[in-house]
Amino acid sequence: MSSDFSISDKFLKKLDRQTQELIDRIGVDRKTLDEVFDRQTLLRLSKLISNDIIDHFDFPISTGKEAIVFRAVTKNNEFVAIKIYRTSNLTFKHISRYINGDPRFNLNNKSRRDVIYEWAKKEFKNLEILKKINVRAPIPIKRMNNILIMQYIGDKNKPALLLKDYRIDNPKKLFDEILRFISQMYNKGGIVQLKQLVQHQ
Repeated sequence: MSSDFSISDKFLKKLDRQTQELIDRIGVDRKTLDEVFDRQTLLRLSKLISNDIIDHFDFPISTGKEAIVFRAVTKNNEFVAIKIYRTSNLTFKHISRYINGDPRFNLNNKSRRDVIYEWAKKEFKNLEILKKINVRAPIPIKRMNNILIMQYIGDKNKPALLLKDYRIDNPKKLFDEILRFISQMYNKGGIVQLKQLVQHQ
């Protein structure tokens, strides 16, 4: 085992205890969490804890095929969102299609786990671009392989509503703003490429 993972057992025990607490509190089955909290991910999370970047998890915000997003708390008692990508075969087959064709990433001779890491890296870089061109999105904080830490959007009780659940008082104003953001992403950020659009139609 490399020196990067020479973490004391107390952090692993703390993470394992928190994992069980999450299961007890929110009813997420052990299999689902085990798909996310594999040993390597636990070791990286323990490093984030030991480096005082995060202190503990609160609750899951969303669960998807590619990742689970949790709300976590920092040592300064601030909320952050932590997105942890699954390393299962299903995830690999799904996301590898979206990295192929992106000139920033090379998948030649990449293992399944490496592709997951590249995907998280791509999302982190895109969030950095969005911040730079003033498109509203969660602010990226840190990435470590399949773990992405970013700004939490919500209050102390719950995360922000999904757009589909939000009452829009002025839909045209919101629509115009979304179009403006798309234009900035295309013209300033270069996030959407014509080549990618053609490939995925």
